[in-house]
Amino acid sequence: MSNELSNLDNLSNDKIMAMVGQDVDMGGSTLSKLSINYEAEDSEGNAIKRGLYKVDGTDKGIVYAEKVSFRPFLNTFQYKKYDEENEQNNYKTVMFRSWSDSKIDTNGTESCGSTPKAERENLDPVGKIEQDKITCYRNVFGVVSIKGKSSKGEDITLTNHPALYRVRGVNFMPIGNMLQSLSKRNKIMYNSVLDFSGTEKHTKGSVTYFTANIKDANKHVDFSDSDKEILKGFLEFVESENNYVKEEHAKAKKGHTTPQDIEDEKVLKEISA
Repeated sequence: MSNELSNLDNLSNDKIMAMVGQDVDMGGSTLSKLSINYEAEDSEGNAIKRGLYKVDGTDKGIVYAEKVSFRPFLNTFQYKKYDEENEQNNYKTVMFRSWSDSKIDTNGTESCGSTPKAERENLDPVGKIEQDKITCYRNVFGVVSIKGKSSKGEDITLTNHPALYRVRGVNFMPIGNMLQSLSKRNKIMYNSVLDFSGTEKHTKGSVTYFTANIKDANKHVDFSDSDKEILKGFLEFVESENNYVKEEHAKAKKGHTTPQDIEDEKVLKEISA
């Protein structure tokens, strides 16, 4: 990957898109997070408007704003299984860039056991409950620029600040559709600026949620040497995460006993008898 980074200027757009997870067909470090705020107040009781964008994990604290600008550098996906009643039933996969990539997980299986939605109707009730615990996340790494405020009303500005925009559910596709739109127009995402302009509020029963409004700012930004260093950091972040998952996957596989293992053991016992 380091060789590809040093040779970016000589790569075709298609190859660059594949490298950074910008799929045309859509088929241990700390990192700031860009997300939508759902908290009504901070830990000190200061009121915060829900539905604002926020960037946390910065040396200036959490920043809130109605609008942010975001340049995406790298797009990955990751399955996670969360069971609040059983910590031993929590797993995650490697971060992958294409749906055709391997999706091994920390349980020694694939995709955290996720079954395509079209096939879930045939599952028993317990199987359906287990499927509901599995979520596919989209991880978009990039740099964010924001002129906002702290929860105390202090002005804070961030410019080209490295951050992770991790989304699922209703916010999985808005950013995905935008990346696909860039691909169709043969635009490399790290040369593009996306405007996050407010959020849209939705209410379903007692549940309120927000979706991001994302538009192409139609601004071309050259990919600088400092940008390459930032992308290198993102790739190292993904590599570190994936190395951990691979190690846990190998450990879990050693502890699994499959029907074939049982049959093989029977054969060995018969031979040695």
